[in-house]
Amino acid sequence: MSASKEKSPSFAFLFAILAVIALFVLVAIPNLIRPRTLSSKYACISVTKQIDGAKATWAVENHKENTDTPAMTDLVGPNAYIRDQLECPAGGKYVIGRVEQMSRCTLLEHFLYASDIQVVNESGLGLGGVQIEVQRTNARLCVLETEGSGHTWFSTNSYIAAPGWSNGRTYLRISTAGYRTEMVPIPEMWPLRVVLKKVSDE
Repeated sequence: MSASKEKSPSFAFLFAILAVIALFVLVAIPNLIRPRTLSSKYACISVTKQIDGAKATWAVENHKENTDTPAMTDLVGPNAYIRDQLECPAGGKYVIGRVEQMSRCTLLEHFLYASDIQVVNESGLGLGGVQIEVQRTNARLCVLETEGSGHTWFSTNSYIAAPGWSNGRTYLRISTAGYRTEMVPIPEMWPLRVVLKKVSDE
């Protein structure tokens, strides 16, 4: 056997080296990305709180109703309530919403109260014991039940990355005895308030 063949590394040795490198990448990269992701989330939530505070002040000073919606220029600018331009660290866009609504980022995972749901009757009274199924095409992700006040919540962290979560293919099936069942797509604005109508006696 020649000396050159004795010194050349074997295929098994090269494969082992590549496997170690791949394992290092799989372990190290998520640990580097996660802190950055959480940092951008909380920074974005802080911005939406600033917007909500500015929106509330704008409404009081300008005698606005809860159903009024300010423009971004009403809240942000050299002579407005927030001087510096607002930017989501992850590239999301801010939706101000009406005075009665919480502002949000278009990245669902950046919204603090994305899991808050209230179910009420036509008189506005909370309905307890209402079953809420979180559904995606041919799959049931979880089942919830409202408290006596009509409120419930769930963690969105497990479902945000699921296919269809934010594009209207994930639904909430809301049902209880004596009321019509509602199929509600994941909303653009949170918290979510759903009004159930009574089933006709006919």
